[in-house]
Amino acid sequence: MRENREIFKFLAAFLLYNDGIETLIVMASIFGARELGFSQTEMIGCFLMIQAVAFFGALAFGYSADRFSHKKSIAWTLGVYIGVCLWAFGMRTKGQFWVLGAVVGLVLGGSQAASRSLLALLTPPEHSAQIFGFFALTGKLSTVIGPVLFGALAQIYDLRTAVLSLSAFFAAGLGILYFVREPTSPPTPLH
Repeated sequence: MRENREIFKFLAAFLLYNDGIETLIVMASIFGARELGFSQTEMIGCFLMIQAVAFFGALAFGYSADRFSHKKSIAWTLGVYIGVCLWAFGMRTKGQFWVLGAVVGLVLGGSQAASRSLLALLTPPEHSAQIFGFFALTGKLSTVIGPVLFGALAQIYDLRTAVLSLSAFFAAGLGILYFVREPTSPPTPLH
């Protein structure tokens, strides 16, 4: 990591935007139940639909990453996530929640797949186990700040404000990602 600042910058960006993603996923059921009156059965159905759409999103954004760039694909998903937070703030119906769930599913698979692919491009092969270990650790650490902030804002203000605040994680991650230089080919092994 000391030898490759691009990996460090990417992991910092991932820490932030993945915290937003993980918090959005975990808190969606609370938002759906309290703000829109979803039953547990309806929420389970919606989450199953999101997972099915995420599969196709991973394929679509995998193609996009190969055709355009991994960094651009991640940036597009983060832009959609910011839009999701803004949309959720004003959401009023269950139908809107289902449509929003499909949109989240589309970018959920895409952001995760493009993130792993970009890290693979940045990582020298002889350090892949170490770097992907840091990636896994970063993924676990990225589930801490978002839920705490979400809970605090939900207590102080309301759930809609808490959801809106998640856009800051996506914007901050996008800001750091901007400075990551994506290689045009995988790094060559060090000798």
